[in-house]
Amino acid sequence: MAGKRNSPMSVTEAAEKGDQLAEMKAMRLVVARRIEDETNGAALAALVRRQVDLGNEIKELEAELGAGSVKAVAKNVVNAETKFRPEAI
Repeated sequence: MAGKRNSPMSVTEAAEKGDQLAEMKAMRLVVARRIEDETNGAALAALVRRQVDLGNEIKELEAELGAGSVKAVAKNVVNAETKFRPEAI
């Protein structure tokens, strides 16, 4: 039995949910669809540039969100140099 893939949110759904990463990914899909249909050279160039920019912005946001979770985990890790205090138990 094959697993059901989650369909991506629309730009509107992502915006209403307040999910910036999902919103950017949805915009990237919209731009990608337009690139395939575009015949005007100047418009195509602008769309391709926006597609590249969205890809870079998504990578940055994913890295930022990943770093945030690493910081949260690191905050809960005991420092190896902290002196053991039995009374703290």
